[in-house]
Amino acid sequence: MKKILLFASAALLFAGCAKENITPTENPDNNSQKGDITLSFSASQIGFGTKAVIGETTTDTEGVRSTAINWQSTDQISVFDGANENRQFSTKDFSADAPSCSFEGTVTAFATDYTAVYPYTEGATISEGVISGITLPATQTAVEDSFDPKAALMAAKTVSGGRELAFKNLVGYVKVATDFDCKKIELCAASGEKLAGAGTITFTDGTPSFTLDEGSESTITLLPAGEGTLAAGTTYYIAVPAGTLHAGWNISFTAPDDKVYSRQGTKPIEFKTNTVINLGTIYLNDFIPYVTF
Repeated sequence: MKKILLFASAALLFAGCAKENITPTENPDNNSQKGDITLSFSASQIGFGTKAVIGETTTDTEGVRSTAINWQSTDQISVFDGANENRQFSTKDFSADAPSCSFEGTVTAFATDYTAVYPYTEGATISEGVISGITLPATQTAVEDSFDPKAALMAAKTVSGGRELAFKNLVGYVKVATDFDCKKIELCAASGEKLAGAGTITFTDGTPSFTLDEGSESTITLLPAGEGTLAAGTTYYIAVPAGTLHAGWNISFTAPDDKVYSRQGTKPIEFKTNTVINLGTIYLNDFIPYVTF
């Protein structure tokens, strides 16, 4: 399997024009065109855990471990154009095995450089390079052996008018499995640290970071899709922001009979982007239910 750091060549597609229209030229200073302009970007991913499908992990001859993270055909991104408008771009000519993917959409004005966010977020805005209206969900939908794509926040910027978007992850992950079915899993901070909610994305020397706003939540809840349960023996990932939780943080598991089992962290835990904190498999026999409703 190809490594995730491979980049695809950028492609640029222009929409056809009627006889009386002028064909758009790629000049950021020439934004006098009327109507939308079709563009295509080549998007790749930098680092582990940057998208919603976790592929095989391999080790090369030098002992370096590489985990393939693949795009999905239904993925969409927000691209901010030369008018600072939030435009929706979707996959084009999708290949499940490719480490990069083309996204196509329209802009109302050319830009020297473009900023993009995954996933597409309606209502997100950009001002002086700061992106607002981005949310790390406090309630995440479990995906077997993976994570909720809506929580897998990423951001990227093109360089020097190029068409390549090298997305970088804005979150880390908690990896956990149980030997019993669960109705939900909750990760809670002990000292009011923020774990989810609305926030902003900023760039420093091309590297994006995500900061939660005041009033964000201190608990993340992982729920099954639909009416099912989180299956015993299945690995799940919870997306978390970069930061440190003080000792006393808690992770709890609600069984189908509504008994709640909890484990408390006796030491601080640090979350980093592109990093997975593996809590291993949680065994029912190791717990005494402390709450029953």
